[in-house]
Amino acid sequence: MSEIAAGWYPDPSPQNTDGLGQRYWDGGQWTEHLHHPYAPAAPLQTQYYVPPSSSTTPDGQELASYGARVGALVLDGFISFPLQILVMTPLVISQWSSLHHWFDALSYASDHGTADPPVPALFRPGAGPWFTFLLCALVAQLVYQLIFLLWKQATPGKLILGLRVRLRDQPDLPPSAVFARVGMGLLIGLCSIVVLLDYLWPLWDDKRQALHDKVARTNVVRKAQ
Repeated sequence: MSEIAAGWYPDPSPQNTDGLGQRYWDGGQWTEHLHHPYAPAAPLQTQYYVPPSSSTTPDGQELASYGARVGALVLDGFISFPLQILVMTPLVISQWSSLHHWFDALSYASDHGTADPPVPALFRPGAGPWFTFLLCALVAQLVYQLIFLLWKQATPGKLILGLRVRLRDQPDLPPSAVFARVGMGLLIGLCSIVVLLDYLWPLWDDKRQALHDKVARTNVVRKAQ
């Protein structure tokens, strides 16, 4: 055996039951080094594509529930009310004379049983002051939304409930998406029927997006802990 060159040879030990194991011969004796050159390769792991859940964004972040969105909307209504009053105050002051005369005429009609006076222009749909009043309310909401979405990716109401706004396909919210989202909200706000449809749309949408989310390609999500 001493004439045999060093190398790997079939293992002569009884434990080599399949005859495929090899042991190293160092030129003078068998060593403890073993290997199995024909060992079967580990099976390949098959990976399957798992589509994202309808309750998450494509990258897996949890979407806000409809109830949480409505709650945030109500909270924002209360929080933004002082801002709306501030924006509307100049218009109300400009119409104060006509409002004062209307209140007096309404009181007189009530006391004497006469016909009610015509509604002032500020409360008459389609009149210039009424339209300006509506526009002031929308502008106040626009400013409120823009400031907080650009700053925090969420309005105060959403922050309180642990929500934020992001692009559907990535966690950022660039200014372009903010302006698209708020601008669409402003246009929708000019038509009451479309506003209702916009608020209800996430109920049946498979991506839980409102109409203004569709335009801006955004989602309201639960803030990652």
